[in-house]
Amino acid sequence: MTWHSYRACWAGTDYEATPDLYEGQVWMRLRSKVPAEGFEQVEHGLYVHAVPAGECMAITFVTTVCQWQGEPFQVHGQRDDKLLIEYTGGRTTVALRLGLERVERGVYRQWVLRDEVSDLTEHISVLGNLPSSQPSRAAQTRHPPAPDLTVDEVRKACDARALSAGFGSRKDHWRWSDASTLVVETPAFGRRRFHFEIGQVGNHRLARTEEYPGGAHLVRLAPWVAPDQVARLVIHEISGTFQDVAARQAYASGRHDGASTRDAASRIEHSVRPHRLGEAAAGAGEIERRLNWGRSDSMS
Repeated sequence: MTWHSYRACWAGTDYEATPDLYEGQVWMRLRSKVPAEGFEQVEHGLYVHAVPAGECMAITFVTTVCQWQGEPFQVHGQRDDKLLIEYTGGRTTVALRLGLERVERGVYRQWVLRDEVSDLTEHISVLGNLPSSQPSRAAQTRHPPAPDLTVDEVRKACDARALSAGFGSRKDHWRWSDASTLVVETPAFGRRRFHFEIGQVGNHRLARTEEYPGGAHLVRLAPWVAPDQVARLVIHEISGTFQDVAARQAYASGRHDGASTRDAASRIEHSVRPHRLGEAAAGAGEIERRLNWGRSDSMS
């Protein structure tokens, strides 16, 4: 069973589809189990035809959602009688209370018995539903022939003004220790080092932050991030890291003090919010953001 997939309506017919980014334009690879005009057979019982996303009457992204232990989850896989579910409630303290496995910052998953989940439902997000003659509202992303993002560009984008807006005007709060490492110091979290690199981050995302011992973090940014989004994205990643660390520290102390301390942990988690630059950061992936010209959600 496919737990999440794209679907596209083209020439009046609905198809399972896969988005591809080619020369700055999103294409949909339509899949059919039977022969159809314009479709090429790639294997027995599978025919494929690529069309520009703008020619599709509608594009949707379908996920499978459920409830477990009274909290919202999305299904990502199945193994025998178990489902791999990912917490979508956005509360680190809740994820820790449930004993979920931390995959990366903000991502918590767990294998659970299928009989333990409830409200297993398809969730449909409409990514595009305009006539093909109307162009999409593409997000602010760099387009060819613009060169890929570089670490030097990240440093220049995160100038004194941008960093001051995110972390305060005192220079001892933040500094570049070398060409690719930003050091941020706060009373609550001490010294944290964020090393930047450019590369693929996966899952149609723009950035990914990995945590290592000793307050070290690796921040990988996608090469297609638009110039005017770089600083916002960096502040968003760093602020999100602080929020995650705060929630884990507070929850750890709450193990000894009961529910009242866990409530305090929740308050700490909410107090460490992304700054105004982070709140405006582009959080969706390149493909989804280009498709997102009329997005709405529905349940089926």
